[in-house]
Amino acid sequence: MTRLGFDGNDNNRLDINQAFYRFPLGDLVTIQLDAVNVGLTARGVPTYSPVDSGARDAISRYAYSPIYRQGGGPGLDIAINPRGIIGANFSYLASTGDNPDLGQGLTNGDFSALAQLNLQPNSVLQFGLTYAHSYETPERGNVSFLQNTGSVLTSRPFGNIATTGNHYGTQATIRFSPHISLFGWGGYSQAIAEDSPNSVANLRGSQGSKADLLYYAVGLAFFDLFQEGSLAGIIFGQPPKLINNEVRETVNSRVRKREDDDTSYHLEAFYRFPITNNIEVTPGFLVIFNPEHNKNNGTLYVGTIRTTFRF
Repeated sequence: MTRLGFDGNDNNRLDINQAFYRFPLGDLVTIQLDAVNVGLTARGVPTYSPVDSGARDAISRYAYSPIYRQGGGPGLDIAINPRGIIGANFSYLASTGDNPDLGQGLTNGDFSALAQLNLQPNSVLQFGLTYAHSYETPERGNVSFLQNTGSVLTSRPFGNIATTGNHYGTQATIRFSPHISLFGWGGYSQAIAEDSPNSVANLRGSQGSKADLLYYAVGLAFFDLFQEGSLAGIIFGQPPKLINNEVRETVNSRVRKREDDDTSYHLEAFYRFPITNNIEVTPGFLVIFNPEHNKNNGTLYVGTIRTTFRF
């Protein structure tokens, strides 16, 4: 729950992070073909969060709805009427499709498909209605349902077995003025076990067992605060929480529901300001109350200073 929006370890290697080709098809349609590690947000799918860039904006991984965190890889995105009052996005990505060692290709491994209706009735209000379908296996390591934005239980509701997900979300932005935006999202995901959870120690269930997850957040963004080109933001919300599960687990010889007992809360603030035309600095602060949806866990505090170079 304390992961930053930009983190990881490349072991001092220089990697191609993303490779794609985007082109218009007439006046109303844009096509994007993705080759390497391209997530949904890099496909131009609107998140309705004005602070959604992990390299420049909010500091945490919870800067936009987890419904858009469905892996990354080769695939296709179709944007219809992206600048109109009513538009839509359709995306498909194969998370393991750019890994020849797995031999799964574009259609025989982990994948995600998303459809989103975009509504922009005026310059003040914008919102979207989203459905995503995902399938993830432990082929690459641990299953990470919703890409590790919630508790350990939400990441693997049935243990480390193949899991299908149906995700439903709504996101919105209200631009009160050129300098202030209110934004937020809410989502519900249903996970489905595609293998028997009995294959995992201490778990009892069956193939087809279901689990339900909820998440939400609201935030404020302040543009050009104290300095032109700056951005300040505040985000408060509930990270993904496992609220119902048909699978049971054995803990200390007791059989119980495999669910989150309490509720975690996410609070974040940051301020990005330019030093030069090419360098920006972003101090930020993140607090997680009741981490892992467990009130017995102590509050977590994360402070960071990020420097971004752009050329």
